[in-house]
Amino acid sequence: DEQPSNLSLGSEMSGLQMQATFLPLIFMGVAALILNVLMIRMAEQQRCIIGTLKALGIYDGEILAHFLKFGIAVGISGGISGIVLGVFIASGMMEMYKEYFSFPKLGNHLYPGIMSAGIFISVFFAVIGTLRGVRTVTKLNPAEAMRPNPPATAGKIILERWNFIWHNLDFRWQMVLRGIFRNKGRSIIGLCSAMFGGA
Repeated sequence: DEQPSNLSLGSEMSGLQMQATFLPLIFMGVAALILNVLMIRMAEQQRCIIGTLKALGIYDGEILAHFLKFGIAVGISGGISGIVLGVFIASGMMEMYKEYFSFPKLGNHLYPGIMSAGIFISVFFAVIGTLRGVRTVTKLNPAEAMRPNPPATAGKIILERWNFIWHNLDFRWQMVLRGIFRNKGRSIIGLCSAMFGGA
């Protein structure tokens, strides 16, 4: 167990195990955020239609189920595409490992349990992103949902109180800083995404 070849192979395997744990979580989290934004936009575009359907007696659960079908379809198709791509990449990696580590026999095998778990995780994250995105519109009462979305309220941000700093900023910077402070949730998500991407 102290041979250099074994240490090299062991460190490679532990590195692969670490990548197999953390990379999918990061990608799935980003996918859930993207689906969340997409479903919020889609639900906002269909806001008047959703309000009309609710006024006609369609339940929130039925509207939610309609949008969930989109998320489930995205999760299943993404999971299957990932499996196909994964099998293709894994076979290439096996060939590379056979050559580099001089394995006499190293094959690429299919594992239905792991593949099923991959599709389940993909669908799970897609559903989470979809649920959070559509929930905002389904909460509205029909009369409110049939009206267009009211503009966001505008107020002074904390930096505008410091006149010396604020008046020395270019108007473009002022617009950017107002956008950051008025959309705190979006700014925090963007900051965390940049941190994970940098990490």
